[in-house]
Amino acid sequence: MGNLPEQSPGKILRKNAEGDGGGMSTWVIDEKGQWQYGGGKKDWARAAEIAGGCPCFAPDHEDEQTAAEEISCYNCRFRRWTESSFTCMKR
Repeated sequence: MGNLPEQSPGKILRKNAEGDGGGMSTWVIDEKGQWQYGGGKKDWARAAEIAGGCPCFAPDHEDEQTAAEEISCYNCRFRRWTESSFTCMKR
């Protein structure tokens, strides 16, 4: 599935878009125009899979890491937590 029609912020804009680094994940554009991960805070396996294919992944400080897998979006220095998930500052 390619790009979906453009919608207002807070709506799903892409699913499985080629080259988005997210594969089958869902990314939502939030009210600030940032890419928020649709898998929430406990999608451990998928977050590790996405980070494994991400050219921008950089490990966060050890005390900021939350996932058991070393390479995970949840452990990335470019991840910013939100109430229900996180945003990727490199998208």
